Amino acid sequence: MKFSQMVRMGLSAASVSFAGARVPINVMLSVTNRCNSHCSYCDIPLRKQEELSDDDIHRLIEEMAEAGTRRLGLWGGEPLLREGIGDFIAHARARGMYTTMDTNGYLLPRRIRKLAHLDHILVSIDGPEALHDANREPGSFRRSMRALEVAIDHGLNAWTITVLTKHNLDAIDYILDEADRLGFMASFQVLHHSPEMSKSGMSLLPGNRAYRQAIRRLLAAKAQGRRVGSSAHYLYHILTWPDFSSPRSDSPHRGLNCLAGQAFCNVDTDGTVYPCSLLIGNYPGIHFKNGGFRNAFDGCAEVGCKACVAACFTEYSRLFALNIRTIAEWTLAMFDSGRTRDSFVGHVSRKMLPVLNGTAL
Repeated sequence: MKFSQMVRMGLSAASVSFAGARVPINVMLSVTNRCNSHCSYCDIPLRKQEELSDDDIHRLIEEMAEAGTRRLGLWGGEPLLREGIGDFIAHARARGMYTTMDTNGYLLPRRIRKLAHLDHILVSIDGPEALHDANREPGSFRRSMRALEVAIDHGLNAWTITVLTKHNLDAIDYILDEADRLGFMASFQVLHHSPEMSKSGMSLLPGNRAYRQAIRRLLAAKAQGRRVGSSAHYLYHILTWPDFSSPRSDSPHRGLNCLAGQAFCNVDTDGTVYPCSLLIGNYPGIHFKNGGFRNAFDGCAEVGCKACVAACFTEYSRLFALNIRTIAEWTLAMFDSGRTRDSFVGHVSRKMLPVLNGTAL
């Protein structure tokens, strides 16, 4: 992230944190429900919606920029299935947005040139080959690892995202060893999707005790300076979550009051704006064409829940509430990955992360 982007994002966060302003600093945009894989914990490809056209998405990006969006996260489905994905990324980048994308990586080697303007990419890795393929499909591990290698070779800031299920809690060390070998940062996520997104996900849910043992391993690894991208604040947030079978809470948790609908939102595949993806199907979203994106975002003002276990929403809420330690962790982690992993800054961050994280233990 450029220094100028950090300053603009910080100023927007300050207006939210200190003045109570409502600014869509971060927007997650689903560009398709289609996917060339079908993960056992995800039913998004089964959702039947009309996708926004390329022109609609470009119009939406313009309206986001005018409303104050500083970061755009592209996801789906599989976003690389959209032929215009490179143009969406370039447009957002031209409007000053820090632009990221979640992908299974299948198409990345062939479409790497479309990602020239991408700031950050997350590739899904669930563990070693047998575990990953069991969660997804035979051959998916090799395709995803190839994508990760290509992304890193082309200088992209590449991270992995691992969804922890009852099948891969013992894969944490493997993923962190691969992170050391290739130089990426590894982020971790517990199951959290609503029934609208995942009807079968809860069947893969570990018990509370098993989840907490895995989270403690991640905290210990982070304190040792391993390449754990998830912040210590997030890991402590889920470590103390009362019951993982209930991923949302109507009251704040560990002092966190979620900023969904105030500092960030989710735009569904059909253009409907929600405070976050967990509320799809449980919240009356507003289509961005009905009065514009700003109007749809303003319609997200009343959100019933106050906290959840989703990594993205918890991390954003800490960041945009100007939690200094979370900001420092994420800044150092970003410098410690991708193209800067062998730089002086990367070296300094590896030295500082154990100190920073050790104070949280």
